[in-house]
Amino acid sequence: MNQHKRGAMLFEALVSTAVLGTALAITAQLSGLAHVQQRSAERRGVALAEAANLMERAAALPADQIAPEFVTEWKLSDIAVSRLPEARLAVSVVDEPGEVSARRLSVEIRWRNRAGQDDAPVRLTSWFYPTTGGAAATETSPAETPPEEATP
Repeated sequence: MNQHKRGAMLFEALVSTAVLGTALAITAQLSGLAHVQQRSAERRGVALAEAANLMERAAALPADQIAPEFVTEWKLSDIAVSRLPEARLAVSVVDEPGEVSARRLSVEIRWRNRAGQDDAPVRLTSWFYPTTGGAAATETSPAETPPEEATP
C-alpha cells in the first residue's frame, strides 16, 4: 500500500507541474500580446497627435493660404518619424462647391506594423471657410461648440 501512495504522489506532482507550465506559457503569451497592443496604441496616439498638430497649423492661417501648393511642403515631425515605422504623410486640399466657398483639408498618416503590413491609418478632415479678417473659420460639430452662458 505504501508503494501505491508514493506512485500517486509522483503522478500528482507531474500533473501539477504540467498545469503550472501550461499556465505560465499562457501568461507569457498574453503578456506578449498586451505589449504588442500597447505599442500599437502608442503609435496610433503619436499619429493622431501629429495629424492634430498639422490641422492646428492650418487653422492658424487664412483660408486662402490653405492651398495644395502650401501643404505639399508639410513633413512629419522627427518624433513621428522615429516612432512610426515607415511613416507616410498624405495631405490634400479640395475646394468644395456650394453657396459658401469652403476648402476641405484632409490629413492621413500611415505606418507599418511589426509584420510589415500597413496599420490602419489615422485620418483627420476639416473644412475651412474664409472670414473677413484673421485666421480661417473651421467647421465644428455641436459637441465642440461651447454652451451659451446662462443669464441670471
